[in-house]
Amino acid sequence: MKSRIIFVLLCFFCVKGYAQSRYFNLDSCIQYALRNRPEISLSENTGKQIIAETDYLRKRQLPDLYASYSHQFSWGRTLNMEKYEWEDDKNRFGSMSLSSGLTLFAGLKLRYQLQAAKLNSERNGSAHRKLQNDIRLEVIQCYYELQAAQATRELYRLFYDKDCNREERMKVLYRAGRLAEPDWEDCRAQTLKSVIAWRNAEKLYRLALLKLKRNIHYTGADSLVFPSSDLQKPVLIPSVEMMYGQAVRSLPEFRIQQYDSLLLANRGRQLRSNFYPVLSLNGTLYSRYQNNAADPLTDGSYSPWKQIRDNNYKQVGISLSWPLFNRGEVRYNLRLLEMEKVNLKISAGKLSADIRYEIEQIWLEAQSRKQNCELLEEQEQSFRKIYHLRQEQYENHRLTLYDLLTAESNWKNVRQELLIERFNLDCYLEMINCYLDG
Repeated sequence: MKSRIIFVLLCFFCVKGYAQSRYFNLDSCIQYALRNRPEISLSENTGKQIIAETDYLRKRQLPDLYASYSHQFSWGRTLNMEKYEWEDDKNRFGSMSLSSGLTLFAGLKLRYQLQAAKLNSERNGSAHRKLQNDIRLEVIQCYYELQAAQATRELYRLFYDKDCNREERMKVLYRAGRLAEPDWEDCRAQTLKSVIAWRNAEKLYRLALLKLKRNIHYTGADSLVFPSSDLQKPVLIPSVEMMYGQAVRSLPEFRIQQYDSLLLANRGRQLRSNFYPVLSLNGTLYSRYQNNAADPLTDGSYSPWKQIRDNNYKQVGISLSWPLFNRGEVRYNLRLLEMEKVNLKISAGKLSADIRYEIEQIWLEAQSRKQNCELLEEQEQSFRKIYHLRQEQYENHRLTLYDLLTAESNWKNVRQELLIERFNLDCYLEMINCYLDG
């Protein structure tokens, strides 16, 4: 019975621990942000609005149909003109109608409006992909900032534990009179320095974690667990021309520029359609009924359906309207449209220059980080070797503790710099992939 209780408790705590932690890598962070960022929901709603508008414009090409029906009662004293006397009169009458209209020709305006709606839908799709790319870049930067902070925290924690263990050993030697007081004070000062460095690293890690949570719009109460990135993967950096060529083909920013140009051309065709006449077809079916009786509810002569059949009225017509003069409004809008085309051309050139600048900047950063990593790796190996040599000298009483701590600090600092530089390199490599994938 006791073993069963222990097993149940272990299962409970395991499940509870699992529920309180959530595993996140770079890809899962990106996917979580794409599912939960409010900008994504707003963009999706915009797409739904454009789809609804397209459906509405498509239905506008169909004929409309309206039905109406009226039924009225009247009563009171009226003058009978045949008998020339006043009498009480009750009257019941009504009417019903069906009418329909269809625009046969309006300068193809409805067709151009439908084309514009379809272009807007495709443009919104490209804008949605651009938003996703922007979010992806933001998450990548925040993720590797967190990775660097996490690695730095672990490094400083390692040296903090190491300094604490050394202090415990030195305390025994100092109390036994086998360690000089300056060496003991150096040891204590180094431990305090490690405490401060580790606490600062912990603070920076928590700030980076908070920033990432905010960036992916994570509002859960579970703790997040992030794996350590692989820093030993091979580094392959494509050329600037290759990156730019792929970016032109795949980045949604360039597609948006193309859709903007097509929409301006479409708007021009819509404006010119105002110069053409509007030809419409319309038809009406109308009928009425009326009854005068002392009591219209019991009078057998009252037959509204017979009157509706006998009094029906039909009408079919064609109408033509032509805007001969509108005070130059259309031509004014066309001139404004030409100015917008010029602005769009300028914006397209600026976009190409900006994208190329961003690509060159990222490429230079990646190359620089790669070179720095190579140099820092050699430097880290040298400082690590120096530290181990100084440690042997100190154990053989040929070196002071201060010199040993200095060698250890140099190794620790270059190791931290190497970690940060490696994560920066990984970050820029992921950004390069964003430009290559579009």
